[in-house]
Amino acid sequence: MTALRLQEFVEDEVFSPTLIAGALWTTKTEIVSTLGLGQGRVFRATRVRARKTQPRLREMMETYAGWRRIPAARPSSPMRGPDPSRCLP
Repeated sequence: MTALRLQEFVEDEVFSPTLIAGALWTTKTEIVSTLGLGQGRVFRATRVRARKTQPRLREMMETYAGWRRIPAARPSSPMRGPDPSRCLP
């Protein structure tokens, strides 16, 4: 897995909701819903650049980037089925 670079999601010096939605396989509408913003925040160019929108987009991508760096958990012991002595007859 390659490291995620935040610059990949910057377009015209701002985080691009379109690039982010494409990377996360979702829609811009779902992104604003997740961030708790109104739909106009990602569909109007002036609001995409707003002080309220950009920090939230950045925080979301920083969280996602950190999540991608966490290796998959490995079980410490093999998984076992139910204990036969506790099963009903």
